[in-house]
Amino acid sequence: MKQSENDFVAGKLIIGRKIIAESGKQNVADILRREPAITLSKDGRVNLMGMQGYTQVLVDGLPPGVNDPFDMDLSQVERIEIMTSATASTGPFGIGGTINIIRRTAAPQRFSQITASASHAAGHGNGNLTWLNNGTAAEAPLSFNLSVVARNGVTPNVGRYAEVSEKDAWQTTRYGEYDGDTSTDYLIGSSEVVYRIGHAVELKTMPEIGQVIVRSESRDHRLGPGFDSERTVHDVSRNRMSNQAIPVQLNWRMPDESQIEVKHTLNRNTIASRQSAQVDQGGQSDTYRSTENQERSETNHITDVTYKPAPSDEHQLESGLRYARSRGIISYEGLIDGQADQIVALFGRSNSFSRQTLRLFVEDEWQLNRRIALNLGLSMETQQLAFREGPLQGRKTFHLWAPSLHVVRKLPGETRRRLRLSIARTFQMPSMSQFLSRPGISSLAPCLAGGACVPNGPDTPDTTGNYELTPESALGVNASYSHALGANSELSAEIYYRAITGKIGQEIGVGSVAWAADPRYVRRPVNLGKADVAGIDLSVRLATRDFWKSAPRLDLTGTVGMAQSRLSGLAGPDNHLAGQSPWRAKLGITYHADEKPLKADVDLSVLPGDWVRDSVSHRIYEGRQVSLNTSLHWKPTAAFRLVANLDNLATEKRNRIDQFSLADGCFTKRTSAAAYRKIGVRAECSF
Repeated sequence: MKQSENDFVAGKLIIGRKIIAESGKQNVADILRREPAITLSKDGRVNLMGMQGYTQVLVDGLPPGVNDPFDMDLSQVERIEIMTSATASTGPFGIGGTINIIRRTAAPQRFSQITASASHAAGHGNGNLTWLNNGTAAEAPLSFNLSVVARNGVTPNVGRYAEVSEKDAWQTTRYGEYDGDTSTDYLIGSSEVVYRIGHAVELKTMPEIGQVIVRSESRDHRLGPGFDSERTVHDVSRNRMSNQAIPVQLNWRMPDESQIEVKHTLNRNTIASRQSAQVDQGGQSDTYRSTENQERSETNHITDVTYKPAPSDEHQLESGLRYARSRGIISYEGLIDGQADQIVALFGRSNSFSRQTLRLFVEDEWQLNRRIALNLGLSMETQQLAFREGPLQGRKTFHLWAPSLHVVRKLPGETRRRLRLSIARTFQMPSMSQFLSRPGISSLAPCLAGGACVPNGPDTPDTTGNYELTPESALGVNASYSHALGANSELSAEIYYRAITGKIGQEIGVGSVAWAADPRYVRRPVNLGKADVAGIDLSVRLATRDFWKSAPRLDLTGTVGMAQSRLSGLAGPDNHLAGQSPWRAKLGITYHADEKPLKADVDLSVLPGDWVRDSVSHRIYEGRQVSLNTSLHWKPTAAFRLVANLDNLATEKRNRIDQFSLADGCFTKRTSAAAYRKIGVRAECSF
């Protein structure tokens, strides 16, 4: 892990191109899972400090498009920046830290790289093919690269559940099972063209175009109390996500070494989805059928201007602004048993939304003396949102002020020891969909034409937004200590605290709604109140040859973390942040053979089972998760590598309990989902 002095002041860790190339991993998620600073949630998502959903993820400093940035192939990545706190230059967001993925830049040399991989799990095959070409013009200061990534995969989803309803001293139990699979076709093309005019001016463009198609099919079969067939639901969906982006950037270095960077990005995203459901009640086929088509298109214009004056011995200033405009439209079509969907009649066939953002920031790296340095900054942002949903209209404006301070002190002595303190104000904006009133209706309990609805329950509620939502705000403190044990060995400890106000959670209740004649269970987001988060992470990196030169070449990384959180607006004892485990442990081991071009990796991650509650009436238990993955790397030449993987070796069923406390009783649903081992092989060739 590379880290310059300025990076450490701001708490920034960098995974550079050399480490990425030597890792032998396929995508961003794979390499991040090995980093001690990274934590994993039980669904496998990457985050920081165990704060699921609070990590800001950027690509080249901008929010990503519709493509998952963690799926990005590592051949397209130059470096990855990890920050557990916040700086003014990364904006006012990232309560749980920021991960910034920098795409690979065009180098003034010629080379090509091809990567092909295949894997197999639960009877399904997956494949990936990546091609990267980098070139330069012989007679002009021009360099360019072009990459294409194609991927296909299938993920099975199989499990069983039991539902227990308790009302007025009566208990009713139902059982069910579900099965299905999701297939993904992924095709992304990107490029960078750089033209240099002397040593002062650089022009570049980084166009990208991509499409992801996700097809899903599932069946849910529920038995009644007498074990007779009560309901069968067959769902089929297809989602096509496309993205086009054209960034243009000018870098200008002036004679006094000051720098100006101007970047404009035009981005267009489209998501077209089609879903159909057939529900059979009590063995009667074709009780009702529903289809829903939805298309969402969004166009973004983002302009960034950054200025760095000539550096001095003590100060390195940086300031900038961002102006962004976003406009989108969502169109709907729906039929139930051949008749128009009631929701379309009430909320219209299309919704529109827009967002305007103005951000200003200023930041100073200040070297007080040889041992103490500061990073002091302020980020200010104004967002104006507008919505139109059929007859409903709304506008909202938010003003965000986010100061940050980082202090680092080098401790005296020959060993590299450093202390760092970070204090920052950060925010979490609600997503656009969380503001919109248009309801989503479960296919397990649809509303038919004329307002007649199949009764729903707390586990199949209608979902809707909340126009009154406000952003979450947090005051964060991070304190860390690092102690070098050798050239490639280090111990570190980090304590963190977040005081969150306006925590967004969920509210589930029964009431009258405009789209149904009878009362319905409805879930919507609400600002629950305050939340406090505190934790400590202990990390280690050890290279055996830092201590014993003739030892086998082993590299070990490990992390043990403990955390506590409390939501003041909810009753205990389970009122802590969803996804944050009371403790977690992670271990990585890499062995390098001395006389053979072989390397072996073993990665282990453990999360305990625990209860969480993010609404007044709903609490969730997720069982223990143990992840064990291994890989073997063979690199006989500098231009060829072969990697074999065995993943999910410690397969355990994913157990979950959803418990709802209702006014007239209690409802509990227990689910057990299958997990599968995966075997894969990948070949990389450079020329």
